[in-house]
Amino acid sequence: MMFIAGDPVHFNPHIKNEHSFPDTKMKVVDDNTLEYDGQVVAFPENEIAWPEILINTNGKIRSASRDENGKIHLKVKILFSKMVPRFADLQEHEIQDGETL
Repeated sequence: MMFIAGDPVHFNPHIKNEHSFPDTKMKVVDDNTLEYDGQVVAFPENEIAWPEILINTNGKIRSASRDENGKIHLKVKILFSKMVPRFADLQEHEIQDGETL
């Protein structure tokens, strides 16, 4: 389980590069692993903060930290082309292992 806050960004189809996708796809693999647009991001269990996460994920994950209970809290960029996804409202949502967004 992770807590994810989605920061919605409307996809501009005229700007295409290796880092832009028309609609963001995410899956919480387990308590320490997120799959974001096909790329697996694993968070080491012994760390509580990742200050370079924005740079390391090319801006996809804006912030990441672990709370006192060991749960990961993420703020992620959500690209969308038509409708804003239900979790892209800047509020934290509890996402279970195996859940696809």
